[in-house]
Amino acid sequence: MEHNIFDKISENYNVKIKVAKFKRDAPSVFSKNRNIFYINKKYLLESQTYSIFHTLAHNHLGTVCSKSTVEEKAAENLTYELLIPIEEIKDYIDYSLFKLKEIFPYCSFETIAKRLLPLKRNILTIWHNYTLVFRENSSSGSFNAKLDTFEIECMNYSYKTQDSIGRTNENRKLRCFSYFIKEESRKKVILFTERINI
Repeated sequence: MEHNIFDKISENYNVKIKVAKFKRDAPSVFSKNRNIFYINKKYLLESQTYSIFHTLAHNHLGTVCSKSTVEEKAAENLTYELLIPIEEIKDYIDYSLFKLKEIFPYCSFETIAKRLLPLKRNILTIWHNYTLVFRENSSSGSFNAKLDTFEIECMNYSYKTQDSIGRTNENRKLRCFSYFIKEESRKKVILFTERINI
């Protein structure tokens, strides 16, 4: 699969992809005229692929990686569309993250979860080693609401058992789907929370 995705990128975007030794810590770098991508084999396929598509998104938008949140958000959204077109994932909206990972093996669990977010009426929360790194509401973009104690219970359960669960709390009118994922030294929990009417 690894060579398939790189062959598709080369063919569809008229670029070459080569493996190289890196002096700096990055999943990929590109040549000055942006027609050759050098990938760092120390990185996971998902990181290499995301990095290439993110650069292609910037090329298409005529921007460069910057601290501008507007430019980066636009590039990130286009990256997700290039990696997993909405037309390809919408038929799988009710699949588990693990099943979707089988369908999109070159994407990280986080990328798949973020791609699902606009299609669901959910809050997506992601932790790396118990540290909150992402929280967003599908309907309003950024989401700064305080975590519900039920969400924290689900996250803690997944970390403690290293398992994934689906739970409903009727009193709080919440349903949570919590996925435990271990990637190299990082233990992640990806949590979808939805409000329910009872």
